[in-house]
Amino acid sequence: MSLILQKSSQWWYGYHRRDGKERVVSVGVRVEGQRPASLSEKGDSAFEQSRGCALAEHDRVKKELLEKRNLSQLIRLRRVDENDATQLAALLSYP
Repeated sequence: MSLILQKSSQWWYGYHRRDGKERVVSVGVRVEGQRPASLSEKGDSAFEQSRGCALAEHDRVKKELLEKRNLSQLIRLRRVDENDATQLAALLSYP
């Protein structure tokens, strides 16, 4: 996930790709100060402070998304294991 700005918005966003789909998620931090021409450039102190807050929130959201993804993968694997166990039990009990 990476931090991005949208020209028409006063909010910071995180961009990420999941399951082959591109998604943009607001990190809930307002852009403050004077925006530089490019994110690779340094802005004024208010802008840099808002960028720092946005980056911290971005990292928290990214961690949360990864945890949800790992949890959903774990649930899917557990379902596969349960199905395999059910199928194996049926095969073992087959006369």
